[in-house]
Amino acid sequence: MYRFSGNRKIRNANKVVVHEGGERIVFDSKLEYYFYNTAKMLNIEIELKPKFVLQEAFTDNQGNNIRAITYTADFRVGDDIIDVKGYPNDVFPLKRKLFAYKYMREGSPIRFFVLKNKKEINKYLYERANNKNDQ
Repeated sequence: MYRFSGNRKIRNANKVVVHEGGERIVFDSKLEYYFYNTAKMLNIEIELKPKFVLQEAFTDNQGNNIRAITYTADFRVGDDIIDVKGYPNDVFPLKRKLFAYKYMREGSPIRFFVLKNKKEINKYLYERANNKNDQ
């Protein structure tokens, strides 16, 4: 069972709360929930909300503690990082560049996808499911 609630941080987004097997899962938008539900239907293993450190915490030369800069993606599918965004916020482009700098250097198997609608989600997931079946 799921329910929707307003999400004022993200434009045109409604949070979706799902209860599965005694676990409560909160999605930031209906589009995120759609990705999750479709991946589950296609038996694609996904990791929810993987967190990446873009810059470690440190103490500057004046003794101030500077917090780490982190990025939480929506999903991880193998080496693919997936962000489902209808409308990216103002911080996203900078964090995307920092993520690429730290995790997507030459030779890295990690790929980054921004999926903006159901059509792009379906294309990604069905290609992923077909490639899994070919192996």
